[in-house]
Amino acid sequence: ELFNIVTSEIEIHIGYILAIGITKKALQKVGTGEDYVTESEMLKAIKVHIAPTLQSFMHPDKAEECASQIERRVRGGY
Repeated sequence: ELFNIVTSEIEIHIGYILAIGITKKALQKVGTGEDYVTESEMLKAIKVHIAPTLQSFMHPDKAEECASQIERRVRGGY
C-alpha cells in the first residue's frame, strides 16, 4: 500500500517508470522491500533518497512541495 501511494504521487510529476525506480531504490537504501515497508521506513526513504532525487528532475521548490505531499499521504493525510 505505501509503495503504491508513493509511486503514484511521484508518477504525477515525472512518469511511471521513473517513479517505480526511484521508490524501489529508496527502499533498498533503507533496507526494506516494497511488500514489507513500514510508515517510518517510508518516511526515512523519502528523506534519504526520494526528495533529493526529485530535485534532479524539477525545481527545488517544486521538489520540496512534492516530497511534502508524499509525506502527508504516507502519514494518512490525503
